[in-house]
Amino acid sequence: MINDPLVTIVTPTYNREDLLVDTIQSVLNQTYTNIEYIIVNDGSTDNTSEILKKYSHVATVINKDNSGQVDSINLGWKMAEGEIITYLSDDDLLLPNAIEELVKVMQTTNAVCVYPDSNLIGINDEIIKKSVCKKTIYKDLLIKQDCYIGPGALFLHDKAKKVGFWDCKIKMAPDREFIIRLLSEGKIHFHQKVLALYRQHPDSGVVKNVNEEAMGEYLYVADKLYALNLLDEREYKLCKAYSYLTITRACLINGDVRSAIKNIKLSRKESTEAFTVQVILRLIGSYMKNYVLKV
Repeated sequence: MINDPLVTIVTPTYNREDLLVDTIQSVLNQTYTNIEYIIVNDGSTDNTSEILKKYSHVATVINKDNSGQVDSINLGWKMAEGEIITYLSDDDLLLPNAIEELVKVMQTTNAVCVYPDSNLIGINDEIIKKSVCKKTIYKDLLIKQDCYIGPGALFLHDKAKKVGFWDCKIKMAPDREFIIRLLSEGKIHFHQKVLALYRQHPDSGVVKNVNEEAMGEYLYVADKLYALNLLDEREYKLCKAYSYLTITRACLINGDVRSAIKNIKLSRKESTEAFTVQVILRLIGSYMKNYVLKV
């Protein structure tokens, strides 16, 4: 890797005129200068197109019909010329020294992915929770599909291209499944310093997609990992069991107790190993916090 490799940042955006400028500015304010910035406007119907005209001299702006975040990121990454690639959602922020620090870490660790810690912020930039990211534990990522990688993750372009970019069939958390496949090419390094801000608000993808149908993608990922021989028979059943429990939590959050019970039964049918005290307490907590207290 050369001393100052080109880093390509892709921002997919859709109807985010209220937050987009802050996101773009956080990229333009980077202390690292060798950056290629690509912004993909995914068929926005608000004032996004007009906003992006102001940045056409400092970024490559692509306007296309609406087809979703995954298509937008894949399009940007296919165009990318950087040795290192990343993405930044249109409501998240990078701190000014993020790319500079992370490139140095990537060079010293020889990792295929380096990601920083993040603070969770609200719509008005208020800090909701500090340090929300965690070290990646391979088995937890593979079997439980637990992923605590936030904004600012850098990927080696050639390795990402080799395993394939994001799966267009996954809408809920395509980055998680992509990272699992990327692990076959090398290690992932967690840089334990807050260098990004991860925004949560009523219209964010994570909040909008907490439902039984969307969370069912966990089962699709389990099947795919098994087909790729990344899981043996026991691990596959355990992965499916955890997937059903994740769907159970979504049902409880939405107050759908009947569906929650159905998915608990399906989970136990796959593997009882998933029923740890920690998991049970988490399910109870979801029920108490998101259903009982609202009644």
